[in-house]
Amino acid sequence: MSDRESGLNRRDVLKAAAVVSGGAVLGLPGGAAFAGEPKPKPKLNAAAALVGAIRWDAWVGGDSHVGSTVNRTLSPQQYQFRLPYYSQITVPDRLLVNQNFDADTTGATPSGWTVPSAAGTTVSVVDGPDRAGKTVHLHDESATLMASMVRTFASQSHAVTVQWDWKETVAGKWARALLVDGSSAAVDIATTTDAAGKHLVMRAPDGTWKVLQDVADDTWYSIKVIADPAPPQETPWVDV
Repeated sequence: MSDRESGLNRRDVLKAAAVVSGGAVLGLPGGAAFAGEPKPKPKLNAAAALVGAIRWDAWVGGDSHVGSTVNRTLSPQQYQFRLPYYSQITVPDRLLVNQNFDADTTGATPSGWTVPSAAGTTVSVVDGPDRAGKTVHLHDESATLMASMVRTFASQSHAVTVQWDWKETVAGKWARALLVDGSSAAVDIATTTDAAGKHLVMRAPDGTWKVLQDVADDTWYSIKVIADPAPPQETPWVDV
């Protein structure tokens, strides 16, 4: 049957083809419809994947502002499925430190960490006590020194992510965690107590302490820090 016999001209047929093919691409409700017939407006399928785009110049590497932003946003494992097929993870050793202390000897110092032998302090691997597996207990009875443990790794040219679980039996006693870049602290996080309560705080670039959130006694917290002390074409940044 010719277009004239069907009552449709060639333009109508092209419109119908566009509707069908467009619906297939976007995940719209299926079913062919002639452009000459009244039809409901297509609705977006709630289960359809959203389509996005990445600027072509994002793939020039991390030495540009755009490339650095792509590295920062798509490097976390939960977002890597969004990478195009021609991309790849280029960091040979993605985990510099990955330790839960379960393989360490109970009562000993944690393996791979430097533990100063300060008087009145102990640092040892313990079982539990209120969670599965082993943890490290830092006990401090010194009035002048702090129980501490230090882990070093090679200098990195891109952002570094540090994540750990932590709690204080009595919160706000100046428990402290530092990410050091050379001789200076890129990240300085601590707990403190004031008239308003017990807080987790971070030292700002101007030297003042900013409250991140309140903390409670004998409560586990998971802390994640992403820091880039020298990103290309922008100022250093820290996400907590």
